[in-house]
Amino acid sequence: MNEPTKEREFDVAIVGAGIAGLMTARQLVAAGRSVIVLDKGRGVGGRMATRRSGPVVFDHGAQYFTARDPDFLRLVNAWEQEGLVRQWARGFATMDGGRKIDETPRWTGVDGMTCIAKDLAADLNLRLQQTVTAVRQQTRGWRVALAEGDSVAAGALLLTPPVPQSLQLLRKGQVQLPHDIRAALERIRYAPCLALLIELAGPSRVPAPGGLWGDGRPIA
Repeated sequence: MNEPTKEREFDVAIVGAGIAGLMTARQLVAAGRSVIVLDKGRGVGGRMATRRSGPVVFDHGAQYFTARDPDFLRLVNAWEQEGLVRQWARGFATMDGGRKIDETPRWTGVDGMTCIAKDLAADLNLRLQQTVTAVRQQTRGWRVALAEGDSVAAGALLLTPPVPQSLQLLRKGQVQLPHDIRAALERIRYAPCLALLIELAGPSRVPAPGGLWGDGRPIA
């Protein structure tokens, strides 16, 4: 991973090393652009999060993904041939003991969901544990301010954090968005999602492949 200097200006600065930022970075690099990816975390992946406890693997962010876009599906098929991902399910059991099969393939990372992000991040110009405090528009391009006092200059900027966080970075950099665009972004809301990580003493009674369709009732 290369360390940027204050004097260097990149074609594109990407805030966030989740799946959106990494996929975009790879496409831009393939097109010959100089790119830097910044993330406040210790690792890549964002919602593609995996934790381990001995031999047990917990995917506590996205447990799987689907692919319907033809271009993305071709990429996923290539990942499958490389042994990076595998098809996990095309449906799950229901709470009443039946099965609901929709024939939509669901893929998972072979070594946890974060392995996909790690593969995408290989050879990218990536700086982790770098907290972005503000983004400022300049006469030519953008300057990304970091908590450590450093900054990164780029001709173009991509913000991939949740919308409220992205708006806060723009606000701190005194970037004025058109009123209608800002208003539309401020109306976006996120719902919390709780993930419980449990290591079982023995096999669960959840039917293969290991998922249940919820029906709104308490599970336990």
